[in-house]
Amino acid sequence: ASVESNSSSTTTNTLAERRQSRLPFFAEFGARGDSGGTRHSRNTHTGVIKGDKGDQGMTGIKGETGMKGEKGEAGSSGPVGPPGNSGVPGSPGNTGPSGNTGDLGRPGPQGWPGRDADTLNSKEACTTQTEGVFRYSKQRKSAEFCNGEQWVLLMIAHTTLGMTAHFPASSCHHIALWSPQRGNGVYWIQPSMSDAPFQTYCDMNGRWTLIMKIVGRKRTFAFDQAIWRTKTTYNKEDMDMDLSKETKLQSYWTFPFSELRLSMIVRGIAKHVVVQYTSSSLYDLIADNTYRPTTLGRSAWKSLIGRSALQQNCNKEGFNVRGGMAGHARVRIGLVANEQNDCVSPDSMIGFGMG
Repeated sequence: ASVESNSSSTTTNTLAERRQSRLPFFAEFGARGDSGGTRHSRNTHTGVIKGDKGDQGMTGIKGETGMKGEKGEAGSSGPVGPPGNSGVPGSPGNTGPSGNTGDLGRPGPQGWPGRDADTLNSKEACTTQTEGVFRYSKQRKSAEFCNGEQWVLLMIAHTTLGMTAHFPASSCHHIALWSPQRGNGVYWIQPSMSDAPFQTYCDMNGRWTLIMKIVGRKRTFAFDQAIWRTKTTYNKEDMDMDLSKETKLQSYWTFPFSELRLSMIVRGIAKHVVVQYTSSSLYDLIADNTYRPTTLGRSAWKSLIGRSALQQNCNKEGFNVRGGMAGHARVRIGLVANEQNDCVSPDSMIGFGMG
């Protein structure tokens, strides 16, 4: 562009000089020059030379977010999904109000003829043949009926229940129900599996019936003693709470239970645990030497003896508990433990009837 501007200026000056001198103008013609650039108005010359393509410029700054568009139309419903997992059961609701007393039912059919009470033997067996039979004894002041399996007591004078062999209760719990004011002591009972009444000690605070007493330093009730496998009593006169004397009562093989309280007195301190277990008798749990597990737990067994120590492993508990090898810890009712992480050779134990 600069070259074109200079050429235009020179031409203008030459023409001006020629007008001032008014001399004849002679021009010499030489060879034709190259073509000049494009001429524009007002004596402006512009040269256009196309250069090479430049590098791509830098990315510009991101613009501002546009306005939110209008809400689109709702899509069509999808297919129904598979059923979900069942939820956790809710807690039980509150007990509803009691309903109204219903109308009396129609009288039932006439029962079978009764039997003469004087002809009934107090030892008569209750079977399906005598089911539904009632009997009353003036001597025992009691009424009973046969339910097809055993005689069930209906009524007895509560002031004499359990006080003599003529008026035995079925358990210490039975006595406490009829006579809540009764205290701890020796009473007469006759469980359903017993042929005759016998005496036992009753702890009326918990309505417990005594089965046996064991002195730990003696071997009378050691694991391998036959006393665990026989239906014979031992020192049955010593059923009171004199803990220096051992005893085994008829309740060992005649008394059914759903809870068994185990008590230990060490250095004058009594500790108790209760095993939830249902059986027709303790004899039926032990006499056949079959292992029967319980779920009391290691800590509960240890609580029977303050500051007691047991090996950490095995912790096998229940009735007739033993390891896998002879000559190691065994216990009739209790728990065995081992140093190794198995129950093959336990060396420590806690319970009753150890050996």
